[in-house]
Amino acid sequence: MLDMLALWPWICLADLHDLMGVSRTRTLQLLDLPLRLRLVTRIRHNGRIRYLLADRGLRYLARRDRVALPAMLRRWSPSPRSPAEPFSWCNVKGSRARQLGRDIIHTAAVHRFIAAMVGGARAHGGRVLHADPPHRAVRRFQVDGVHMSVAPDAYLQTKPMGIIMTFS
Repeated sequence: MLDMLALWPWICLADLHDLMGVSRTRTLQLLDLPLRLRLVTRIRHNGRIRYLLADRGLRYLARRDRVALPAMLRRWSPSPRSPAEPFSWCNVKGSRARQLGRDIIHTAAVHRFIAAMVGGARAHGGRVLHADPPHRAVRRFQVDGVHMSVAPDAYLQTKPMGIIMTFS
């Protein structure tokens, strides 16, 4: 669950259970312990409840993956910059978390699209080979010896009925 929320911050419950391929009830069960341990935080933003890794969850992943904690918190911390201020995307410490919160309509649309594609692939007997969120979706390639890159909103590779399809 922590890995899933690290990949898809600001995700709502419906998209989370579609991405995971489990029922809503099972998703809530899987969220229960991380919420009680304060590894995950639940934030109401733009009229919906969204889930993000809390600083404590980020600390756990940083230790597990041997990643620099200060850099991870600077990018992804959902903690308020000013605890006295009410919650808003501009009062979030993490620069990447703040950016995704600021563009929540776009972030939510990317989550919804990827979750629908994953659900559609499973419903039609296919499987997901690879799914990357925006912060990992950069694709690099060469054209005439020149290195280039594309930064799509997300990257999804499915294998429905033996055919590999890639969406960026």
